[in-house]
Amino acid sequence: MSKPLFLNKELVERYEEYYPVIISKECVLKTIELIHKKVVKHYERLLNFNKEHTDYIYEKELTKEQFLEHNIRSKLSWVSKFMLNLDEKEKYKITNSWLYEHTLLELVHILKIFDWKNKDIIHFGW
Repeated sequence: MSKPLFLNKELVERYEEYYPVIISKECVLKTIELIHKKVVKHYERLLNFNKEHTDYIYEKELTKEQFLEHNIRSKLSWVSKFMLNLDEKEKYKITNSWLYEHTLLELVHILKIFDWKNKDIIHFGW
């Protein structure tokens, strides 16, 4: 039988359905690669927008200019609200954004500063 992740009984019960997984450096590199491809594909799609080839019904009604404006406004909203995290106590977190571009920067930052030889990253969730 393995040891529980938490010593506090309340925490053990609260997180009993969560599963810890050790994240390797190779896993982070692969994730960076996949997200990078996704970001590049997104910007290629912005440049080459064709409403005849979209899967989204609302996009079929837009001109290319409207499509670009919609995407820029959406990104601007996220960047203006969530991009910066200046809390010096959170040295492993450089942004609060969920945008793929910012996630990519977070992962590259972790890749470069994390002590892969002496520590483990554990993803804890479901």
